[in-house]
Amino acid sequence: MFHLADLVIQIKNGIMAEKSDVTFSFSKIKKDVLQVLKNSGLIEDFTTFKEGPHKFLKVILPTQGQITDIKIVSKPGRRVYTDVDKLKKTRRSLGIKILTTPKGVISAEEAIKQNVGGEIICKVW
Repeated sequence: MFHLADLVIQIKNGIMAEKSDVTFSFSKIKKDVLQVLKNSGLIEDFTTFKEGPHKFLKVILPTQGQITDIKIVSKPGRRVYTDVDKLKKTRRSLGIKILTTPKGVISAEEAIKQNVGGEIICKVW
């Protein structure tokens, strides 16, 4: 989860500093979270590149403030799990929730469509 906290903080700080992009080390879960953000239209794009033996992710941030805040929900000391019924009840809240489920890393809307629950990674609004 530490890697995801790093991802969230760097994206949040990049947006607040009005940067056009941010770069950080590669991991599969980071890539999956970024794919959900891209599919939701909250980031422009992201690319993977290699520099020596290390892989990195470069995120192109939106030019207009589409993300106002991003917050980690599950933490190493406190995991937060939800089932699909609770997701349906909180469906109308602003922003999106990103979950890790048995079917991969997906948004709460996709989890409702696939009828699965899971661990809530973060909220973005």
